[in-house]
Amino acid sequence: MLEYGDCLHNISEVYFSLNRTEKTLEYLKASLNVYRKLNNTSRLAKGARSMGSIYYSNEMYEQALESYFEVLKYYRSAKNDDIYIVYLNIGATYFTLNEFEKGVRFLKLAEKECLFALETNPSNSVVRKVLSIVYYNKAYYFHSIMEDEKAYLSYLHKSIDVLENLYTPESDAPLLKLHRLYGEKGEFNQAYKYLTLHQNIHDSLFNIEKTTQINELEYQYATYKQQQENELKKRKTELKYWMALSGMLFLLIIILIVLNRQKNKTKKVQLEKQGLVVKGIQLESQINVKDKTLSKKEKELKNLATKIIEKDKSIGKLQDYVNKVNTSLMDKVKHLNINELLMNTRKSIEIEKDRKEFLLSIEQVSIPFFKKLDNEYEGLTKHQKRLAALVKHGFTAKEISIIFNISPKAAQTGKYRLKKKLNLTAEQDLEEFIMNY
Repeated sequence: MLEYGDCLHNISEVYFSLNRTEKTLEYLKASLNVYRKLNNTSRLAKGARSMGSIYYSNEMYEQALESYFEVLKYYRSAKNDDIYIVYLNIGATYFTLNEFEKGVRFLKLAEKECLFALETNPSNSVVRKVLSIVYYNKAYYFHSIMEDEKAYLSYLHKSIDVLENLYTPESDAPLLKLHRLYGEKGEFNQAYKYLTLHQNIHDSLFNIEKTTQINELEYQYATYKQQQENELKKRKTELKYWMALSGMLFLLIIILIVLNRQKNKTKKVQLEKQGLVVKGIQLESQINVKDKTLSKKEKELKNLATKIIEKDKSIGKLQDYVNKVNTSLMDKVKHLNINELLMNTRKSIEIEKDRKEFLLSIEQVSIPFFKKLDNEYEGLTKHQKRLAALVKHGFTAKEISIIFNISPKAAQTGKYRLKKKLNLTAEQDLEEFIMNY
């Protein structure tokens, strides 16, 4: 049964080398089911960690976290010495999800375990790699989140120093150089990318480099059987020379291309930012002007409405005086009342002109409001749209009746008809609906 689980796991490795993610996950899950039945925690931890790595590389971060926490459970139960790697995986995943506080908590645990491991074995390269990544993540946190430059520089130097002279030039020197280059330039995403790639190359259970090495060994063995030893050594020497030279040239070209693109991108972003700032200032200025104009018009509108209402009151008084004249004897009308009657008459003459001016102003102020009503409701009359605008500006039914020169009852009837046109139910309030419209 155990051999069957291992076989499924090996098949998943083959699919991983072929970049067949779905098939890789399918066989990995099958192998984990076998290990669960056998209750083999070491195999479960290995498979779950591989699962987490695949999920992470495919940006399925929530699933990656679930897998890493499963690994953590097995590691804690078995008191595994490599638990610092799981802490790092969880912390890095939380950073990717922008949950930095949780990420820092697990990075601290990883740092603690790494330092403990180095006390007994200071030359442990795996621990030093993990500790370097922990320091680099913390440097990123203090720079981008906490904005603590002192702490950032301290952890960045720790991250670089802990890897000093750790690998030979034939292994990971290019990746580490890129890591340092982007770190010094402040391009932390790129630096983190190459450092993570460096980690994956050495620690992933689906190590592409190992697979390539195995294939090369098999090829060398077959060639060795077919050719003489001296000829094989000569060809291998020439091959290594040209591969190294090609690799160096290719790497140099890639670096130059990346630097040039980054430089152009930075210039483009700066120009776009400048353009956005200018547009923002212009837009803000236009908005302020429009707001001031609108505020001024609304103020004028209120003043005009007040004027109409006051004039309507004057007309009311005028009517009262006329009634007194009609019902009283002429010799009882005081001279003062007649003069007041004449003054009120003069004031009342211009009220119709004010009404027209007010309705024209309300239409100008309410142009966007009217357009929205026309787009969403069919059959609204000009009078109904004016009525809706007055309601939106907070005029009461009595004030509306004065402005339209109709009775309060007619104003209420108009509001009732408007409510039906707007498809409101009996329970819905017209004023509340229009205010929030």
